[in-house]
Amino acid sequence: MNGTSLAAYFTQDVLDPKSWAERTFGGVQLHDLRRTKRAVQAATNLAENPLGTLPAQMHTWKETKALYRLLDEPDVTFAALMQPHFQQTREQATSSPVVLLVQDTTDIDLSHRRKISGVGQIGNERGRGFFVQTVLAVRPQTREVLGCLAQEPFVRIPAPDGEQRSQRRKREERETDVWIRQVQSIGTPAAGSMWVHVGDRGADMFPFFQACQTTKTHFLVRAAQNRRVQQDEEEITYSLMRARSWPSQASRPFEVPARHGHQARSTQLQLAFGQMTLLPPRNEPRAGKEPVTVWVMRVWEEQAPQGEEPLEWILLTSVPTTTLEEAWERVDWYRCRWSVED
Repeated sequence: MNGTSLAAYFTQDVLDPKSWAERTFGGVQLHDLRRTKRAVQAATNLAENPLGTLPAQMHTWKETKALYRLLDEPDVTFAALMQPHFQQTREQATSSPVVLLVQDTTDIDLSHRRKISGVGQIGNERGRGFFVQTVLAVRPQTREVLGCLAQEPFVRIPAPDGEQRSQRRKREERETDVWIRQVQSIGTPAAGSMWVHVGDRGADMFPFFQACQTTKTHFLVRAAQNRRVQQDEEEITYSLMRARSWPSQASRPFEVPARHGHQARSTQLQLAFGQMTLLPPRNEPRAGKEPVTVWVMRVWEEQAPQGEEPLEWILLTSVPTTTLEEAWERVDWYRCRWSVED
């Protein structure tokens, strides 16, 4: 949640910053009650002035140094500070019949801090900083963000010089494993609640699909790989090619939001959907041998204005999708993914 969103949150929410900080961090276990009180006070100050610098947020240099001392304590870890919020979010997610677990990666740019340690490459590899993998719990009907259900900071480890793509695939640990670790850390929902992991093209990985199956959760991701598809006992086709061969089954208007260098515009989206059986990649040792059944939605615009790329999403989901209403609902679920980019 960025500063502007945080400010809007406190404007609209019934809680004032102090009440929010007490509810969120009052139960944090830092092996000393004074540390818990300090964490609550620091969170209150941050929430009162989310766009300010740290000294401005803490009001005095004494308070600023006290926060630095708190964060330097071995017991005051990222995981310990976030645990109460994760638990509160989980309780809310458990009480909802359908919750979208929207996941994405954010880079924290610390290039201007030349003497800082513990950072790695970001961006074009000249930048310095770290990454944070975040999973937000979202109610799809209202797009209400319940909170953060899992989060992991990590530093990029450069690939060995001369490493080939085939060698990278055989690595036991990869940077993209962070997606799978979030699924595993969240685990299985309580009975009566369906959790759907939502990701962009970075989540189009067989091990990600399998992690969702193992934890009895579902997935909805934007396709990136043109995967092999078992069409019948002998014939094999490819997923993206097959989806693009389907004729339109429905259409509806769509408002394209403005983005950098592009104005907002109105268009008409086409929809086609169907079922496929994806075969595991032959060059991915960790993918196993079992195929994965998915429902595929393709949404696209027939013609875009001059200078614009035509819109197209090809979405894969493990949630059964047999009607046009359900297919459009899955498309709307994917649109909730944008909340993690705010």
